[in-house]
Amino acid sequence: RVGSWIRPDPISDIHVGSIAMTSKTAGTLTVQLPNIPADLTAEDGITISSISLEAGPGVHLTSFDGQPTSGYVGTKQVSIANGKQVSIALGFDNYANLNTFANTLTYSYAPVTDPNQQTDASEQVLARVPGGTSGDVFAKDDSTPRPSNVRTYALYFANRNKAGIAVNSAVLRVSGGTRILATGPFEDSMSVSYSAMNGAIDGKPHLFAKGSPWFVDGPECKIAYGSVVRPIYLTVAGDTGKTVTVHYQTTDDQGNQLSDDSVTVSNPLSIVHNGGGSGAAMMAYLYPPYPNPASNMSTLQFHLDVANRVTLRVVGLLGGEVSRVLDNQFFEAGDHVFTFSSAGLSTGTYTVILETSLGSQSQNLRVLR
Repeated sequence: RVGSWIRPDPISDIHVGSIAMTSKTAGTLTVQLPNIPADLTAEDGITISSISLEAGPGVHLTSFDGQPTSGYVGTKQVSIANGKQVSIALGFDNYANLNTFANTLTYSYAPVTDPNQQTDASEQVLARVPGGTSGDVFAKDDSTPRPSNVRTYALYFANRNKAGIAVNSAVLRVSGGTRILATGPFEDSMSVSYSAMNGAIDGKPHLFAKGSPWFVDGPECKIAYGSVVRPIYLTVAGDTGKTVTVHYQTTDDQGNQLSDDSVTVSNPLSIVHNGGGSGAAMMAYLYPPYPNPASNMSTLQFHLDVANRVTLRVVGLLGGEVSRVLDNQFFEAGDHVFTFSSAGLSTGTYTVILETSLGSQSQNLRVLR
């Protein structure tokens, strides 16, 4: 049981070393052993007897505890018991002018009951220059062209597969001229952890929210049968409308396909319509008629971001107007639904046109007899 409570080796969660930099070329290494847990005795402790340090690429360790290093490696005999620490002055030749660099700390330790039972271990210790950037940067990318008609939808996923088993992964695809820009975390949060994965579609590396049920492999993302995950934010761009058809496939942990289906979603949470603009543009949107094809009746629905006057008309293939459902009528912002009678129209394809001061939109309507 000696030393069993601590495993000071590369696979341990316990790290004994840290480096505090005062400049790009000077710092202090501190090596510290934690206290022995209260449920153990002093006989369960260990002692570190020697330490050595070597800097990574871009930096040479030139002095260690005030002495020049040999081959850029510093070594020192020590005696560090549990709850104790030593601090060693460091000097570096930071020839790559790095603000953050890795160092390899190697040390030997033994149980207090048998000092001759020496074990070697090592760990990576980062050195960060105060006031300097770490090298990893999140920043606004002004070099990327702004995509047009950006919309964000709130989705949910319910595991209702006929096999009655857990879903391990899912792939989302969008149709037409639409493309997926991002998938957001499935819960509201002030922070998000990301995991680098290979793209499910284009093969390029992407960052996905850690713990997200989409695109992430591992037991932590399994969705139990009968459970529901909500909300899942999906941001897309392209096309000209507010609706988007999302195709999805789900698989189990063996890669067996559980579902292959699609859903059309509308009413996005937010819209940036003009890619060249700086904010969310106001717009009017005409939903596809339903049912389509129609025989006698069809539902026409449109959305206004702001109050406006609306003309809604139906024209034939040659552009001739066959019906004027609304004629310059005033409507408040929101969704508005009307029933259109197609009983008097012959079989064919017609165009429903929405006209406002925000612009015009059209949708095709097929009539069958």
